[in-house]
Amino acid sequence: MQDSAPQVLAYSVQPDGDDFIIGSVARGSFLSVPAEVVEILRAFEAGHGPEQVRRDYLQKHGETPDLDDLVQVLTAHGILADPAAAGVADAAPAKPAKRYHFEWITPPVARLVWNRYTLGLMALTVAAALLVLLWQPALLPGWRAFYFPQDTASQVLGLMLLGMASTFLHEMGHLTAARAAGVSCRFSIGNQLWFVVWYTEMNGIWALPRNRRYLPILAGPLVDLVSAALIVLLLAAAAHYAWPLPALTRNILSALLFLYIVRIIWQCYFFVRTDFYYAFSNLLGCKRLMQDTEDWLRNRWARLRGRAEKVDQAGLPAHERRMLPGYAAIWLLGRSVALSMLLFVQLPLLLSYLLLLFESTTAPAGSQGSSASALLAGLLFSTLLLAGLAMWVRQLMLRKG
Repeated sequence: MQDSAPQVLAYSVQPDGDDFIIGSVARGSFLSVPAEVVEILRAFEAGHGPEQVRRDYLQKHGETPDLDDLVQVLTAHGILADPAAAGVADAAPAKPAKRYHFEWITPPVARLVWNRYTLGLMALTVAAALLVLLWQPALLPGWRAFYFPQDTASQVLGLMLLGMASTFLHEMGHLTAARAAGVSCRFSIGNQLWFVVWYTEMNGIWALPRNRRYLPILAGPLVDLVSAALIVLLLAAAAHYAWPLPALTRNILSALLFLYIVRIIWQCYFFVRTDFYYAFSNLLGCKRLMQDTEDWLRNRWARLRGRAEKVDQAGLPAHERRMLPGYAAIWLLGRSVALSMLLFVQLPLLLSYLLLLFESTTAPAGSQGSSASALLAGLLFSTLLLAGLAMWVRQLMLRKG
């Protein structure tokens, strides 16, 4: 039988600590592998067949590689051509490439937004806002910024629309920073625990050197930080120069500023996949830190019950194994606090809103103004929480299945 080499498709490879990240940029599919896998892949590129690769590997490393499983994994990630496509010209990956968004934003155009000069201007804006807050700390809003006792419906609706617009700007920050590095992106809706999130898929950043991944990862929070700084400067200027800023505008701006503050705090929740989590895992060189930690906890739970470990983690790099216990403590504490908030704050608030909705729909005709406000606020909160809970439960069921 002829020992023919599998067809190697276009792929990227980047050093990542002791390992390498390889993948198909067109598919947006990447995986972390040891140096030996890159060695085998390059042997395939040189035209060496599996049998020859086995012999060469055995002679060099003293053991025989499991090429059958490796070829299946590399084929699934679009790095090797599907054998079923043999004989077809320009064989394509097994799955079609994803449809990306805003491809008309070319890297040169995106670099007009993200460059050393604009980053310096952003830093100056944030620094100016911090100085203003030191001078006028009263500009920093508290939770009452979300409370609208008057004109509730119009202010809640205004905040909701501005919140959606600010979320779009956050994600466009990620997208444009990634496009500046030549990475294609797409928008998606998903969930973090029971929170509905809108996020940017930019798996192609793993084809970049590690130090070039930080800007696409942190561009969203940077947009939030600069936007919050601009609001602070606007409110300070209005107060200092006695601008006739309408009360409705001032209230909504304060609420939007508090929303930005909450978002930045949310990024510090390292027990879910936030932007700061991805930057942190990139810094540590642990691409699968959360997944490996969850597997580590499952293994410990199985061991406590006298059962065999469910996941073989012998192949994890030594530096990542040392991090797992510490990150597991953060994961457990954070998830415990989040679950407590769900049980004792969010669910009771949901029930209160549902009761308010029922009362508002059965209220006398003379109280329609307050009923409309309650209906709007209740529908918004209840819909998002119920949707997030449904997505979270479905995710848990798929994992168990």
